Amino acid sequence: MLWQIELGIYQTAARYEDVIRKSDIHISITRGAELTLRSKDFVCETVRTEVELRDISIDELGFKDGAFYEQILKHAEEKKYRVCPLEVGPAIRLAHRAQPHGQGYVIASQPCSGRLFQIYRDSLGLTLGSLSLPSRQFLVDTSMRLLLVQY
Repeated sequence: MLWQIELGIYQTAARYEDVIRKSDIHISITRGAELTLRSKDFVCETVRTEVELRDISIDELGFKDGAFYEQILKHAEEKKYRVCPLEVGPAIRLAHRAQPHGQGYVIASQPCSGRLFQIYRDSLGLTLGSLSLPSRQFLVDTSMRLLLVQY
């Protein structure tokens, strides 16, 4: 699936957090996502920028038995994808409100404070979460859906 999203609308992590919490629909923010948003390494675009995102599974990238995150990113780059800016996490959570129950995505980016953003919908509703990613994490769930920037 190809998605277009605009970055640079809110320009600060605090503004994103405020907009998510005051949204007209309930969106949960996990503690890990809060820590990622509040990290000094989290930055937003200062100019409005549109990016095209593609969702792809680890299996579709060619890793049938899992892979290290670094391997996944390297292979994705060879297939003309690049990592997402960190801002994609909260931006896509605000934009993708019709996410089906049980569907989740990991935002493929450079880890921020050892975490990646993820968005999902479960029995409690829409969530902006995070995935803890130790530096040598081996990902075995080959059905995991990643969001990458397509260029």
